[in-house]
Amino acid sequence: MKKYLGKRKMQGRKILSAILVLFLTIALTPKALASSSIVDSDVVETDSTRLSLVLFKDTCESDPDWDYYALLVTVEDIKYRNDWWTGPLGLRLYLYVNGEEVPASHQPTSAWRWSQGIVGFSYKGVSFQLQVPAYAINYGVTDYAGGLKRYEWTVTGVCCYLAFWFIYDDYAEFAVGVRVPDGQAIYAYAGVAVSYYKFCILWFDKIEDDLCYWAYVSHSPSISASLIGSSIDTASCLTPPSPVDLGDEIRARPRGGARWDVRICMH
Repeated sequence: MKKYLGKRKMQGRKILSAILVLFLTIALTPKALASSSIVDSDVVETDSTRLSLVLFKDTCESDPDWDYYALLVTVEDIKYRNDWWTGPLGLRLYLYVNGEEVPASHQPTSAWRWSQGIVGFSYKGVSFQLQVPAYAINYGVTDYAGGLKRYEWTVTGVCCYLAFWFIYDDYAEFAVGVRVPDGQAIYAYAGVAVSYYKFCILWFDKIEDDLCYWAYVSHSPSISASLIGSSIDTASCLTPPSPVDLGDEIRARPRGGARWDVRICMH
């Protein structure tokens, strides 16, 4: 009898453990993974920088008045990625979209980050992870006529005129969620200006300001050619991002904690 009861108790524990694992799996699995899809993507590049843009759509259709989308931008160093001494110290990214960020959801947020890292992004039915850059990050939104908006990130590896280090290794990612009226076409343009510097032990020397644009995506649930066509005319009116003004030579942050004088040498 004791042997039988012990066996039953063990079976009960196994069943409870299985139920607990199932519950945790369901609770921790992002629900959006099964409720979104990629509807468009684009890639442009220069000799130094590759810029990619991906458009996700929330397929839940839980709101009859609005369609929800997310845009993922990847900025990649394709020229200096294997050069430890050279990399991006400044970046300005423009993302023009005919959609509004309601509710607010973007990554990275304005903050100081000591290092690159993986963060989660979620907007309605869209969810994914992305690798965000390091150091000083600023985010802002500019409104234009006709519902067009510019979502902008400025990132620098500089604080108080002192260069810390490159803002990313290999690549960095940015994301924002937007909505448009139900059935309306959406379009987006991405452009980036990246400032590459060389580390010279005591300072950083500017190598180049590289401008890469436009990556373009669009989607029309109702196959509205007129709306998609109007977005193409918009490109000629867009302002490309300007490089972050850091100077041609900037003093490096001391290694080992010593305090140095800080200045930017403008040539």
